[in-house]
Amino acid sequence: MISAVVRSSTSPGISIPGSEIEKLKTAAATLLHNCGFEYGPNKIARLVLTFAHRVERNGFSFIDFLANSVRLSAEDRRRALADPELAELLKYWEDPTGFDAVRNVTRERGH
Repeated sequence: MISAVVRSSTSPGISIPGSEIEKLKTAAATLLHNCGFEYGPNKIARLVLTFAHRVERNGFSFIDFLANSVRLSAEDRRRALADPELAELLKYWEDPTGFDAVRNVTRERGH
């Protein structure tokens, strides 16, 4: 996996917890890097916070928002999602309740 380091930032008034914002920043940096976009931490933070403030509550997925923001082609999207950990994180954003339920059951069973 290509790892990305993103500086942290906090912003009041959003419905997504800070730790989730940081995960989205890392996912965005990794996805953009996989597509050949080298955005700095401030640009990535602005994209993530725009999603959190304006887009997420409208039901759009993060990957769709990001792809539209930087105008990714279908091939770029496939290449970006080639990283299995990144794909898993983005799936979490589509169905967090299901992932939380699986994690809780796994924890209860001692795995």
